Amino acid sequence: MFALTLSRRDFREYDQQIGFYTKETGKIETIARGVKKIISKNSSALEPFALLEIELAPGRELTYVTRAQVIKIFHNIRNNFEKNLLGCYCLNLVNEVVQPGEKDEKIFDLLLSFLNNLDFAEEVNMKIAYDFILRFMSMLGFAPVTAKVADSWVIPYAEYHLNRKIADVVNLREKLCSFSQIR
Repeated sequence: MFALTLSRRDFREYDQQIGFYTKETGKIETIARGVKKIISKNSSALEPFALLEIELAPGRELTYVTRAQVIKIFHNIRNNFEKNLLGCYCLNLVNEVVQPGEKDEKIFDLLLSFLNNLDFAEEVNMKIAYDFILRFMSMLGFAPVTAKVADSWVIPYAEYHLNRKIADVVNLREKLCSFSQIR
């Protein structure tokens, strides 16, 4: 099945819990055994910003990743710090909001097109993230009254309707840039 990695968290000594958004089943939480070992064959494939074809094996309580094959890697996002921040921000938004097992091919297609747009963008532009957030919120049923996009209201709009605090990428980027200038 086709999948995009949403999150990775340590689980036990050599394992990790991996969150995927798949075209066939929606968001799923899996365990990748031995992925933190040096000899792991799936470690690099399970990083964010890659389109994967994965195979899963059901366990008693958990689902396990048995194979992960890379179909496409978004190199420009991985290599550019600002693109990486925007990409992680939007993947985290989907990971936090969508519940496991809720299948929606449109969300998968939206995520894939967002990553393609961000990967091919000449310069980092917050409009790409704002467009993604508005489309994603619209798919969830929180469509804005007006179609006009203004930079100042997209993040507060998402925070209000989702009842969660979302980190402002612009402020984070400014803080990190000022921190690097201090050194």
